[in-house]
Amino acid sequence: MLETEGIVEHLERVAQVLYRHLYAASERQAGDYRNPYIAGNPIGLDRAALFKGRLDLAESIVTLLRSRGNPTVILYGPRRMGKTSFLLQLPRLLPPNYLPVFLDMQQGGAQQSDGSFTYALAYAIWKQLRRETAVQRPDLDEHERHPYTAMEVWLDDIRPIIGERILFFTIDEFEVIGQAIERGALTVQVLGHLRSLMQHNDNLNLMFAGVQTIDALGPDPASYFISAHPVEISYLHPKEAEELIRNPDPRAGKMPAYNDEVIAHLLRITHCQPYLVQAICSEVVQIAIDQQLTSIKMDTLDQAAANVLSTSLFFQNIWDDATEEGWEVLRQLAAGPAKLNEMEIEEDVLDGLLRRHVICRTDEVYTIEIPLVRDWIRREIVTE
Repeated sequence: MLETEGIVEHLERVAQVLYRHLYAASERQAGDYRNPYIAGNPIGLDRAALFKGRLDLAESIVTLLRSRGNPTVILYGPRRMGKTSFLLQLPRLLPPNYLPVFLDMQQGGAQQSDGSFTYALAYAIWKQLRRETAVQRPDLDEHERHPYTAMEVWLDDIRPIIGERILFFTIDEFEVIGQAIERGALTVQVLGHLRSLMQHNDNLNLMFAGVQTIDALGPDPASYFISAHPVEISYLHPKEAEELIRNPDPRAGKMPAYNDEVIAHLLRITHCQPYLVQAICSEVVQIAIDQQLTSIKMDTLDQAAANVLSTSLFFQNIWDDATEEGWEVLRQLAAGPAKLNEMEIEEDVLDGLLRRHVICRTDEVYTIEIPLVRDWIRREIVTE
């Protein structure tokens, strides 16, 4: 954990980098590079060119939905792996007979009551449909009074507009549902309602997306979603990550050139983690703007990586999520690949670090999976 002095130093470094970014942006001239990267923020359809890959993931989900008798899909993966961006891109990644509807459980009032949840879901459908035709907006008061009846009646009303298409609910940060049930804001009836909608509507599919498994929904979630099927979202393929580096967005214009050695090093230190690729590339472009560079050499890449190590909270979040039980494991592995005495480590600690892709194992040897994460631990933790 960062102590008070460490927090102050971290904030100072962040302020310095932000000032440099803002100053560079104000000094741009016509024809200079423009920074197309939006590291840390979801990529919407308006920036679709910046979203790379994931076609195989979309295809596997469609195959699963068609072959498994309408299962509930659980899309899971570590933070900053691109889950939200993937959900936002589904309208162009899925076949045209699918109508994806995106609901973020951390936004708005979806978690305040059962009525607010059904209204938020209906409202998300309405936002999607109104892009193509006039459609009646759901009634918030009606949902607050009779949440489940209001939802079913509203779905019946819009069924002619949906036609033969498959309504695909994609619920992001689904763990919030379990948390809201635990504190009493939502009831378990919301789970039963979702199950009922799927059972009685052949053209309705459901996907939860989050960091955890379906157990995060609360006690015995399998009784509501018997056919739940987990699908993992992981790193970009190297070719996809390279495309993100060399050609992030054609609308941004010309980008500084990378040689093959620099590209290979960038892919290695990030392990093709999408957030880290974007974050470092964003720093590279800003340095190129500052110094008017036309090509990127290794020293520029090293400076960009150092800036990300100094300013991004990505690494601190990984460390915090490991909790005290996992910190000793990470301290040991920061020195390099090693065998661990598994008899002295709780099995769920190792399993958690492996599942979140913090560490990996080859035969009996463990390694911190992303070299930049290892470097941050060496710099911020081991040297304390």
